[in-house]
Amino acid sequence: MEMIMGALILITGGYLLYATKNTQPYIIAKIVIVLACIPLGIVGLKKKNKALTVIALLGFFYVLGIALTKSITLTKQKIEVPAAVSDESSSASEGIIQENADNALSNAKAIYEQECSRCHGIDGKQGLAGAKDLTASQLSDAQKKEMILKGRGVMAGYEGRLSEQEIDNLVLYINTLKK
Repeated sequence: MEMIMGALILITGGYLLYATKNTQPYIIAKIVIVLACIPLGIVGLKKKNKALTVIALLGFFYVLGIALTKSITLTKQKIEVPAAVSDESSSASEGIIQENADNALSNAKAIYEQECSRCHGIDGKQGLAGAKDLTASQLSDAQKKEMILKGRGVMAGYEGRLSEQEIDNLVLYINTLKK
């Protein structure tokens, strides 16, 4: 039974890796470490070797840390978005305000394409790994903001990775996906 469960875990993990087309370095590191720790743990337990068992256990805890932070160094990384640059400057205050709003939306679009489009798709309809169709969302802006901050299910939260303003702009951008 244990072999069947282990095989199912590996098969579903491989399928999810294939389905999400996610080959970021932390994912590859998790796979390699888990595949190395499984035999270490088995040998350690069968031969009652505490050192091998502890090494395997530490490896699994490290993988858990990688999964939670999405980083090999176990630090949550801020999402970097290139600064939007305007081709021309406006002299009127209304022009400047509109330019700032456009820049904020283009930054939100860049964040969406970098982080969200892997599961939700560029148009918000892809739905990989249980991602909801954003074009049909009935959530209020406050609920969307909360979901981005805290995450839900497979979706990671972005609290601490995105600023309050970036999250507000991301909600505005998601609202533009509705037709």
